[in-house]
Amino acid sequence: MPSFFSAATKTAINQVFADLHESYGQTITAFKDGQKISISSDPSYNPYYGGASNITYEVQSETFMARIKYISADEEMFLERDGVSANNSQLKIILPAGSVRLKVDSAGWDYIKGAKKVEFNGNRYSIVSNGRPIGPFDVNYYIVYLTPTDE
Repeated sequence: MPSFFSAATKTAINQVFADLHESYGQTITAFKDGQKISISSDPSYNPYYGGASNITYEVQSETFMARIKYISADEEMFLERDGVSANNSQLKIILPAGSVRLKVDSAGWDYIKGAKKVEFNGNRYSIVSNGRPIGPFDVNYYIVYLTPTDE
């Protein structure tokens, strides 16, 4: 299929988006559920019925850049944006106060899609949506919605 833009123009536009992401991005840390490691020195130990053992959890985390937008609930659910009512949106997520929209690059998405918690600015958030791919020509970024946790 023919394109209106040359390969050099596409590369230049993608580089502008990469520069924006780097300039306005903040460092976030995503946490995956670690593996449960059980070490028992008792030969009669049964993991189903308990007993004496050392149980440790391996913590897996990675830090990367993301653009963060704090969401006001009325903006996302009830009011108009750009003259269009938000009620005809197909995204049917009711977000509590303090929710966040996160935009991560493809490398960050590869890690965060398996993560359970995300931390930035001293707060922890839980992932409540699947990633929505966006980009001008190719999928360069993903949008994910987060809600605050009580941790």
